[in-house]
Amino acid sequence: MEQPRQAVNRITLGVVGVALALGGVLLAGTASSVGSRLPDGWPTAPEGSTLADRAFLADLRTSGWWTPAVIATTVVLTLLLARWFLGQCGSTRPRRLRLPAPGGVLHLDALNDVLAERTASLAGVARCRVLVRARGTRLYVHTHIWLHPGTAPVAVQDALSAVLTEARDAALPYSVVGRTRISATSHKIAHIR
Repeated sequence: MEQPRQAVNRITLGVVGVALALGGVLLAGTASSVGSRLPDGWPTAPEGSTLADRAFLADLRTSGWWTPAVIATTVVLTLLLARWFLGQCGSTRPRRLRLPAPGGVLHLDALNDVLAERTASLAGVARCRVLVRARGTRLYVHTHIWLHPGTAPVAVQDALSAVLTEARDAALPYSVVGRTRISATSHKIAHIR
């Protein structure tokens, strides 16, 4: 699920960048016909010149606020877009975590599979979905379980706590933060026609 989302984000970033660049070039180089289509209150170029006329820009540059505003806006936008782009380039979660034992490595996919298998085998659980993410020195375990009809959430609470305790023991020195969502499966009622 992570790869298609990253691809869509990268494509969106590229399309937005190209569209903004083309829009800027078109606005800077078009005739004054653009000025008649601008909203009320926007500055317009003098008649018979382009929107970015040299005299118009020189007049703006004489204002004390113009240069710092343009520089600050450009820097902030550049940093925000660069941060977003760099976030799309790398993997958002590490695949392996180093453990304190020599050569010790914890594979997140393996931990995810084991936790899903242990949770699905609990009495009263019809099915489950487990997602383990690592951020810094913490592991976030997101569990969504569906209970069999008639099973109370309290009946599986202690067993779920035991599964998270096992995960904490396996992931030391990393801390484990667990979040569980509990749903109930619906009663299947046969319909007669």
